[in-house]
Amino acid sequence: MASIIKFIGDEKNVIIPRKIDGYEVKRIGISAFTASDIESVTIPDTVEDIWDRAFQYCKSLHTVKIKSKKLKIWDEAFDGCKKLKNINLPSGLTMIGVQAFFGCESLEKIFIPNTVYDWGPEAFCATSISELEFEDGIEAIGDYACFWSLDGKLESVTIPASVKEIGEYSFDNHLKEAVFLGDAPRVMGNMGIYTDTVIRYKEGTSGWDSNTYKDYKLIPYN
Repeated sequence: MASIIKFIGDEKNVIIPRKIDGYEVKRIGISAFTASDIESVTIPDTVEDIWDRAFQYCKSLHTVKIKSKKLKIWDEAFDGCKKLKNINLPSGLTMIGVQAFFGCESLEKIFIPNTVYDWGPEAFCATSISELEFEDGIEAIGDYACFWSLDGKLESVTIPASVKEIGEYSFDNHLKEAVFLGDAPRVMGNMGIYTDTVIRYKEGTSGWDSNTYKDYKLIPYN
């Protein structure tokens, strides 16, 4: 097994190799690229861990291509990457660490695969996310996942029927609308949505008469 320990070079567009000296590259190490001037990076399918602060403060990084099929993104991995706009979170991603994408001010669109089960607090705080999609099959949205966008750009979110639990302060209180495709999920405390947010729920689903949702504007749809 090989790891990327420290990036040394002046390449702007980095392609991480699948193997080094015959060993598969499994990890991008702690602070391996921190504060470097890279603009894009391609991560091969052999990589299973992007460790803490691996790309923190890479202020010119705008594109990340991930080919991994089994991956954990650890704490603050992309924290402060202000120009990061394009990143694919692959199927097989299981963990998003604490403040993993905190302060990614250019991040506008994100897709969360249904393989994610471990969420770190403030993972997506202070982004520009305006489009958020959860893959059907995801069962829980973690505590303080905090899809909090700058200037309240995230106005609407759709929750798949598969979601059974929403953690405390998972969302931004600027949401204007939340659409639920299944039964009312269990909420661990305050999900962070103001009570003037419109909650649309599918007719025939259950749980909307619970105390959790009694103060919201509830509107059924067919």
